[in-house]
Amino acid sequence: MSHTPHTEAALSSAAPLKQSLAEQSAQARRELNQYGFARQDYQRLAAIADAAIEHLRRAGIEAGSTGRLARARRVLGDLLAILENPDAEVVPPSESEVYLTGLELGQLSQIVHTLVQPNGRWNEPVTRVVSGEAAPDVNAEARFKLQFATMCRQAHLKIEPPNQGIASDMVLDLNGWRIGVAGTALAAGGDVSAAVAQAVARLKADRLAGLIVLEVTPLVWPERQVIRVASDAVAVHELQRRADWFLASQKDAVWPAVDPAYAFGILAVATLPTYNVATRHVAFSTTFRIAALCDDHDPRAARLSEFAQRFQRLGR
Repeated sequence: MSHTPHTEAALSSAAPLKQSLAEQSAQARRELNQYGFARQDYQRLAAIADAAIEHLRRAGIEAGSTGRLARARRVLGDLLAILENPDAEVVPPSESEVYLTGLELGQLSQIVHTLVQPNGRWNEPVTRVVSGEAAPDVNAEARFKLQFATMCRQAHLKIEPPNQGIASDMVLDLNGWRIGVAGTALAAGGDVSAAVAQAVARLKADRLAGLIVLEVTPLVWPERQVIRVASDAVAVHELQRRADWFLASQKDAVWPAVDPAYAFGILAVATLPTYNVATRHVAFSTTFRIAALCDDHDPRAARLSEFAQRFQRLGR
């Protein structure tokens, strides 16, 4: 078995826990210095977690000691302890856990600050996500849908959670035109055509034409490591290239699963960590790419173009 050497080494070691932790901490400090993050980056992320928890509290929502924000805060606390105290008895997180924690925290912070307000309609779905009580795959999909709603709000688009009995995940209002949104977070190795077919079925159930929105990060980030780039412009290009690759490579799987009467556009969304080697800065950047599923002469194509133009102004 492939794990036998590790097992035998663990059994033959007589080192006490304290020594083992010290060795792990020393190794972790060396690795952390290679991640692209500096101590101030971890401190900034910890402050972001604290601010999100406080924003929830002011809206009457308790994040909970076992919730996703509290978990991210603990991971960051462990990282800072390792960097600041050579004798810290802390089990270091893995490199992938470091990046995934930063990625999740960035998404949750944006969601909380954009969607949560006292007695707001988005408060309940946000609370479910930050509580972390659902299974990981269910929580990831719910978080992605809230991330898309956040992006719409930041692009000054009107979007609301569905009313009871609605199968779509949310409804977008574009100058009085109601658009259904069916979102899915794809897993690495998942069945893309089946996920698209299920999204189309939700739009059909509502008799509401709309958009399919796919979280494609696991499929375009197989290395699970920070992407080193020469500049921020190169980072943008690399993210777009990967999202474009997904749409092109999945065309044969996606298009047959689509009913263009109900699904007239598809968005691929990816959020990836990049390290600018010139500025030595790490950033978690989100890109989206849009493809039309309807004919160019279809009136909805113009609506999709209008949506894309509004979305291009994201954050402005």
